[in-house]
Amino acid sequence: YMSMDAKVTTLEKKKVVLVGLYLPGIYPPGKDEVVSGLLSNAFLKATAEADSDITSRYNFEIIDIPTTLKSIEIAKKICELKPDVLCYSVYMWNYTQMTESLPIVKSIFPKAKVLLGGPLVTYTPEDMLQKNPLVDVIVCGSGESRFKRLLKNDFSLEVLGDIQRIAFRDENRDICMTEGDVQEDLNEIPLPYHNKAVDLN
Repeated sequence: YMSMDAKVTTLEKKKVVLVGLYLPGIYPPGKDEVVSGLLSNAFLKATAEADSDITSRYNFEIIDIPTTLKSIEIAKKICELKPDVLCYSVYMWNYTQMTESLPIVKSIFPKAKVLLGGPLVTYTPEDMLQKNPLVDVIVCGSGESRFKRLLKNDFSLEVLGDIQRIAFRDENRDICMTEGDVQEDLNEIPLPYHNKAVDLN
């Protein structure tokens, strides 16, 4: 049986949902039924779960959804997971599905923090925040170490300005952009296959 303290701790944890919107039937070609998991989400989950401070406060779930679903169906699948933090990995092929599903999710979970990463948002983050007023933070480039820092500090505005190469909204919802170079220490990034962030079965 779970102790009362353990139950309370579990209930108080926030839920981080990492959304992978994938094109079905690309790899393997013509096999629409094969789920294509985005490795970016797996690496983010593996990195965050390697930190006991983060796992004491957050639970993580990756959801892989085909882009062929209607946006209302995508939003429904995300909402079933009850996100406190919602992360989209954004590519050219799933941008529309992100922009159409996000308002539905936010109408049900208005307090959820929304984080974007990926190639499509990396090079024009301020423009992307302008076009997507429901998004709180955009991480440019590889995001593992900065993802950890955002979670460790609960997206605190006091810390956001010190995190390199992100775009975010300040207390007035004005857009801010930080500068700097980001080079990940690959020794600090666990392989998602080792800690079961990716299920090889």
